[in-house]
Amino acid sequence: MQYSTTVHNQINSRYTSSELESVINSMRADILANNATGGSTETSIAWYNHITSYIDLLKEIQDILSQEIIGMLEDYVKSLKKKLIINVIKMVCAILLFPITVTFVYTLTNKLQLFANSLRNKTYDLEKERRRSERLLYQLLPISIARRMMKKKPIIPKQYDSVSIYFSDIAGFTDICSKSTPMQVIYMLNLLYIMMDAKLEAFDVYKVETIGDAYMVASGLPVPTKNRTRHATEVASMSLEIMSTVSEATVPHIPQERWKVRIGINSAGMIQISSATKEALDAYPEFLIRERGDMTIKGKGQMKTYWLIGYSNGYRGSTPQLLLTE
Repeated sequence: MQYSTTVHNQINSRYTSSELESVINSMRADILANNATGGSTETSIAWYNHITSYIDLLKEIQDILSQEIIGMLEDYVKSLKKKLIINVIKMVCAILLFPITVTFVYTLTNKLQLFANSLRNKTYDLEKERRRSERLLYQLLPISIARRMMKKKPIIPKQYDSVSIYFSDIAGFTDICSKSTPMQVIYMLNLLYIMMDAKLEAFDVYKVETIGDAYMVASGLPVPTKNRTRHATEVASMSLEIMSTVSEATVPHIPQERWKVRIGINSAGMIQISSATKEALDAYPEFLIRERGDMTIKGKGQMKTYWLIGYSNGYRGSTPQLLLTE
């Protein structure tokens, strides 16, 4: 497979070695380093703006390529029209020679049919590529934002007063990887993400990112929930479902070893929540919460934290309560 020369030239002239490429590569390296840092709205907005610029650049290159393809098709159609005119003239002359005319008409009909089929196939392929591009854009961005971009509407950054963010990873993931081949790691992560993604469909949440075994989900954006604190219950319920499902599964190629998922700021097998999340969940009696005490949180200092144990009696009784151990 070979890339279009137009795309290659456009990427080289507008992106390669540009300041945008340098900034994105630098920020991507920081993300892949997975170093713990304090939350920074400015850094998040900068990352969002640079990625948006990169996507806009790809969209512009796609438009240029589309225009080039359309131009080629128009030239091709003009060429075929000229050939068609010549063939018609020949057909008039062939009327004087009936046997030859019959043969010629039959051949011309076949050519026209082949051209129609070819044009229909090319149109189908073009539409297929357009849909694939849309699906890719929907995977990279929330649907509401992707639709605005496709309509060439401005993307205005928004600030949300209240949202819930979910982080999780797998305890001992590095040790598991050290015992696995690259293909086993890929299959293992794919199976893990399939299990977790299946649980997300039942809740009002949006998967933001997955890096290695790290899994990030948000609720309350880009479309805020009707109830101002409902996003907290969505994330809490999803956390318990994921904890229950993943903890019961085993590593595919190491069946004697079970997954141990860590959710939020917590120890393996437990879900830790902040006092703000606890206050939001107090309005919903189905959640069983126990105070953990004051903890030193990096970048925050001393904060009172709580354990999300499970569901109270009478609520979703199939979900087991979690065993609290330090």
